[in-house]
Amino acid sequence: MRKWVGAIAVVAVILAVVVAVAMSNLDSWLNDNKAWIVEQIEAAVERPVDFDSVGVSFSRGLAVTVGGFRIGEDEAFGDGDFLNVGAAELRVALWPALFGDIVVNKISFRDVSLVVIQTEGGLSTDSVGGTSEPTDEPVATREPDTGLNEQPESSPVNSFNVALAEIRSGRLQFIDRSVSPPAEVVVEQLEFETRNFGLTKPLDFQFSGEWLGEEDANVRIVGSVGPFAATPRDQTPVDLTFSLNPIVVEQLRSLPGMADAIDPNFPLDGTMKVSGTLSGSVENPQVALSFDGTDALVTYAEDGRKDRGVPLGLDFDVAMKGQDIEISSAEFRLEGVKLRASGTVQNVDDPFVDLLVEVFGGQVEIDGGWNQDGVLDLTANIDGLELGEMASALAQEAAMVLDGQLSMALTVTGNGTTWEEIKPGLEGLGTAKIEGGVLHDINLVEEVLGGLTGIPGLSGQLSSKLADKYPTLFSTGDTHFKSMQGKVEVREGRVQILGVEFDAKDFGMNGWGSVSLDGEFDLNTRLVFAERLSEDLIDEAKLLSYLRGETGLVELPIAITGAFPEISARPDTGAIAKKLGGGATRDRVKRSLSKFVKKIKKKKKKKKKKKSGIPASADDGRDLLENLLR
Repeated sequence: MRKWVGAIAVVAVILAVVVAVAMSNLDSWLNDNKAWIVEQIEAAVERPVDFDSVGVSFSRGLAVTVGGFRIGEDEAFGDGDFLNVGAAELRVALWPALFGDIVVNKISFRDVSLVVIQTEGGLSTDSVGGTSEPTDEPVATREPDTGLNEQPESSPVNSFNVALAEIRSGRLQFIDRSVSPPAEVVVEQLEFETRNFGLTKPLDFQFSGEWLGEEDANVRIVGSVGPFAATPRDQTPVDLTFSLNPIVVEQLRSLPGMADAIDPNFPLDGTMKVSGTLSGSVENPQVALSFDGTDALVTYAEDGRKDRGVPLGLDFDVAMKGQDIEISSAEFRLEGVKLRASGTVQNVDDPFVDLLVEVFGGQVEIDGGWNQDGVLDLTANIDGLELGEMASALAQEAAMVLDGQLSMALTVTGNGTTWEEIKPGLEGLGTAKIEGGVLHDINLVEEVLGGLTGIPGLSGQLSSKLADKYPTLFSTGDTHFKSMQGKVEVREGRVQILGVEFDAKDFGMNGWGSVSLDGEFDLNTRLVFAERLSEDLIDEAKLLSYLRGETGLVELPIAITGAFPEISARPDTGAIAKKLGGGATRDRVKRSLSKFVKKIKKKKKKKKKKKSGIPASADDGRDLLENLLR
């Protein structure tokens, strides 16, 4: 027995020496044939390749280590390295491999740097491994797809499993040269780890890195993807939980497109945080996201500002279904503003939306699209939108001018990829109505009647009694109205008002005009006073009796001009003076004729004393003058 044991020991020692010599020779062969190995890898990836060293050992299985591995960049995207790995190790269990079971004990990459470049021509990763050349050969037919990518029975590999795969001390750099200036996103301290991964098992992993944060890793992703080979090709399962906390707000300037959106002269401060889940399948995921920016101070275009401590949040739950997006719920919060939305976005390449938005106490239904070619065709229906709430939220420190509940139906068409391109050719039709409204800091009646004092004959004739008699009309500094409604047409860069009716307690208004898409008003209207107020105005200023309309009510032509919040309403003094002048002339003629008739009558009485009759010519003159007075 001892002889057998001794013989086995001798054989084992001999085998160990042979293996050691073989491995040493293999190491030497691999390094001596480095050029040939590089050539084979370059042929596979179609990029320049190099490495510093390669080695093989039998420590805890077959282990292959590579040091200083580099893949160069595509010349079309520049020079430098596309991928740089400081050290790579692949460790495979030998005994299971003899029976067709590949068990990878460990795949490890350390000090990894990956650079991805985006240009107008595409991504630098697209050319790794070359591009498929077109072929005229017919595509081979195959059996109907059962949905499972199973290994053929004749495959020498029965199973494939990875006990541990990891990336340590990684760096991912994304450079977008399709924009000017180029934008750059860098993830530092990248760490990745997965255990017990196989073709028929989910890839359970955890990922961390530092992006838009400070020195510590702030990006974390935990979950699973797959299995890949045991699921239908368009239904690869995914179940991830992710967080980005904290985001240093100052770092936002480095994001693509943000440099122009953020005021470069204004400091950013504080932090934000994002968390959420990704479920469903890789091809048709469902995303639930929660964003909190309460602790951030942010400025944005058009002098916008969000101070630290002011609530800012976004929550949404959406699902991708092919080229469509289903929005189960979405909620945006900023200080006093809360917006909720639901609906669908069909065909994200040329989107058509069907959305219901709840905001500012009302609802907005939006149907239509604005495709990549710049063709705009939208229909919007608004119901019960609180204009005062909207003005307070959007205007911030600017004065709130218009209040009330807005209901509106509008259809617009246009062409362009930006608002400035769309604006000149924008066309549309619609109706609008505001109920229970207030024009703040604008008293239409007071401004109009005050403007009348510049007309000869009316100066100083309107007393303070009117203000005492109509306190809600003159003493508030505002204009309250029951409703305002009209039809609008959008064309040539302006909103043409085809007719507007304004109904208040003591007056009404109707008119026409236009408002530019930049908010400049140019309206001509008639202010019609109620019967009681008309009579009181005439009692104050008799000349106003000449401004009666066909209904017997006092009417004043006025012009509304300016832009929010500086809007003014002024009487059309030229038209009013002309009308007053015509009335005054008729009144003077009437008084002159009356005096003339009285003189004739006196002469007639004197002649009667002298003669018994009146000349026919005198009777004819009297009839003529009396007819003139009728």
